[in-house]
Amino acid sequence: MLAMNTRLMSPAEVAEGDAVGFSLENGAALLGTAFADVALRRYEDRLVVTESEQLLAYLMSSPQVQKKLTGLDPAERQEHVARIRALIDEQLEVHGQIVVTKDFRVFIVRRVWS
Repeated sequence: MLAMNTRLMSPAEVAEGDAVGFSLENGAALLGTAFADVALRRYEDRLVVTESEQLLAYLMSSPQVQKKLTGLDPAERQEHVARIRALIDEQLEVHGQIVVTKDFRVFIVRRVWS
């Protein structure tokens, strides 16, 4: 969301990055062609951020954000990073913390031998 709010990435670019190839949306169907038993397990976690640099570093580690920033000239890159930092600082000042939810999922498959 921060990448979209600061106009670093469009909603379409975010959606494209989330839906390329094998995904949660199509994974069960794809695995079901080779395995008789397919189950999706979920692990929910969260990151509570109280300092802007922590969240900024987390965001900058994203391959999508890195790819987008690489295509910009240094001045534009600094401008985008400054806008993201300002948005984070604003949210921290209002709420005291930012909670980043992490929803990891894994497919568990079992082949049933006949």
